[in-house]
Amino acid sequence: MKETCDGNNESYRNHIYTVFLTFIASRRKLFFSLLLLVTVLRNGFVPYMQRLKEFDQDNFTHFVCEYRDCGILFIADSLTLFGYRFGPVWFLILYLLILAVLVYAIYTSIKSENTISELKLTVVISVSPLFAVTFQRFGTYDALPLLASVLGIVSKSKVWLFLSTFLFVGTNPEGAFVAGVALVLLHIILIDRTKTEKFGIPPNSKLFGMLLSFLSLPALVYSFFDSTTGSALEAIVFVDSKKAMAQFISGGHFLVYSWLGSLWFLMYIVLSKVARSDAVKILSLIFLIGSITLFASDGTRNSALGLTALTFALLFSHHGKRSITPLPSKFFLVLLFLPSINVSNFNVVLPFYPVLYILGLARPILISV
Repeated sequence: MKETCDGNNESYRNHIYTVFLTFIASRRKLFFSLLLLVTVLRNGFVPYMQRLKEFDQDNFTHFVCEYRDCGILFIADSLTLFGYRFGPVWFLILYLLILAVLVYAIYTSIKSENTISELKLTVVISVSPLFAVTFQRFGTYDALPLLASVLGIVSKSKVWLFLSTFLFVGTNPEGAFVAGVALVLLHIILIDRTKTEKFGIPPNSKLFGMLLSFLSLPALVYSFFDSTTGSALEAIVFVDSKKAMAQFISGGHFLVYSWLGSLWFLMYIVLSKVARSDAVKILSLIFLIGSITLFASDGTRNSALGLTALTFALLFSHHGKRSITPLPSKFFLVLLFLPSINVSNFNVVLPFYPVLYILGLARPILISV
């Protein structure tokens, strides 16, 4: 009798959950509002006020490009000049407008007739480490290449592909080169045509990787030999690498987890259904690209720039979507509440720190110097 009652209770709870899920799925505005709220609470939201404060028109004449001719970071420098010329309010409006266009383009690219599958894929994007980086320093240019790396993978349009490439290269050529090399290496791993067709890597990803690599390479070479403001590569390899190594020794387990965050669990599910040799090669590629980002103390920010495109090329492949969409909706709810950890400059920011701060538990920084 007790077993029958327990079974009825379980069936009733599942029914209530199904009704709730159907209700949410039928009201997309409510779903996206709740998802945005959870995403912000999960990652925190810290405006990068230094960026806005510097946009004083009196400081316009003091603006100095990061590189000698203001031509390499052509998009970042153009936005900065816009901020100096028109002030912080108009800069913020333009910044939000660009983000809105990128998010809309990503959403329309994954939109499908199957609403439940569409919502699951949206959750996959929302738990990506790119939002931990974006929201915890909101107002920096990191959001632009990170969203561009997603759009370049999921979009089927060549127009969005080229725009994503120029946006990535024009705001962070170093990250663009690493991300491009990662995509090219992925296709080399799956160079066998039968493997490529079976995995179903997004068709634009190979071209996206090649464009990122080739277009960013001249910028890196120029930066390396530029002695007027100092080379970005020189600063990373010979200066910041010591700090980065100390950070890895003190909090490396957090750092490796932050490469994919809760998407590690989805990646495990996707790779568990391919040949063991291919899974080992793909995991080795992830660790190779992740290890390259250990040379700088920005931590999660660098790994997100290098790994986001590769991650979504795998998860949004035909094989990835076939592995993800049948998973129960409860699994994606759990993903939303799994840790979102951001490691940067000797700080480890744990998930839901705004909530912990409100509860008087203070902001949880585990490593500080």
